[in-house]
Amino acid sequence: MAKRVLWDFNEDNNTFSVSSKSTEADNEKLFTFKKPKYKSKETFEESLRIESFLDGAENGHIDTFII
Repeated sequence: MAKRVLWDFNEDNNTFSVSSKSTEADNEKLFTFKKPKYKSKETFEESLRIESFLDGAENGHIDTFII
C-alpha cells in the first residue's frame, strides 16, 4: 500500500496530528503541531505561532506576522 499522510485538527486544543486514516506514516506520527493565536494589546495586530512537538517534546516553532 502506498504511503498516505492525512492530518486531523483538534479545535479544542488547536493541535494537528496524524489521522488514523493515514497509511505508512510511522515517522509522521511522532510529530504534532499546535497553533496558538496571539493578539497585541497595544496594536491589536494578530500573529500566529506554529509549535512543533517531536514525540511529545518541544521541537521548535515558527512565528508569522501579517505585514
